[in-house]
Amino acid sequence: MKLDPCPSKEALDEPYGDGYFARVYRTSLVVFAMAALLVCGRGSLPGLIGLSYGAAISFGSLWAIERVVRGFFRPGVRWKRRQVAALMVLNLPVLSVVLAGAAWLTVQHLANAFALVGGLALVHAVIVLKALGSVLVSALPEQPAHLSAAWMKADHWRARSVERGVWGVDTGDLRVERRTKRGLPAPELSTHN
Repeated sequence: MKLDPCPSKEALDEPYGDGYFARVYRTSLVVFAMAALLVCGRGSLPGLIGLSYGAAISFGSLWAIERVVRGFFRPGVRWKRRQVAALMVLNLPVLSVVLAGAAWLTVQHLANAFALVGGLALVHAVIVLKALGSVLVSALPEQPAHLSAAWMKADHWRARSVERGVWGVDTGDLRVERRTKRGLPAPELSTHN
């Protein structure tokens, strides 16, 4: 059995395919968990509440967008105008109640406003960074060039024995140093070791 070195190869082949929303959810949950650990490390309960509430709104927004996109943009599905109008009208009261809850939490000092905004921007930032990453990956050549930096080549470096270690005891350790001039060994280095 041969293992593929790139476990998410389908994400590189088709970045906006069927698994796109699942990858956004997964990455956003990981980012949320790391941000929550950072906020908890600071001992800020209002910050954690704000981040969690903002992330819940952001995840709910993504879920609603996913349902609308999958519902509207599917071949063979026709929506009636009344259904679309009802969805649009019902969206506003739900969004108003959720945002009123966020404002109340912030005014009562139960949630940190900056953490709330960070939670709101969490999923959107993940989507933007995934798009930028996709653009950068698509701009790269298929096979990376096998070139190394000139300063990493072996003829630029010398190894010498450390004569006196800690408290003047010979340790026999090697020290790697850069040559002073090209082609000439450094004065303290000997090639007769």
